[in-house]
Amino acid sequence: MRTGTKSDLIGCLEGLIPSQENVAEPSVQVIILDGAAIVNMLRPGHAKTFAEYSWQNILPYVISQLDKASRVDIVWDQYFPA
Repeated sequence: MRTGTKSDLIGCLEGLIPSQENVAEPSVQVIILDGAAIVNMLRPGHAKTFAEYSWQNILPYVISQLDKASRVDIVWDQYFPA
């Protein structure tokens, strides 16, 4: 093993990385969301049923993600009894 400073490698590696036009908003094709995390992240507001909650909160959030990508997938966990 060799000792050294990691920052010394920057000069060697910079030429290997293609320049990005806009680093603030990268080009994204697919966003994968965790369904359970969305449910816990968004407040229910005035919704009284899960159907109301999904129409008022979850669906608008998922649709807003389509501004950033052309496809949005939602993954829901399913636990089977042992």
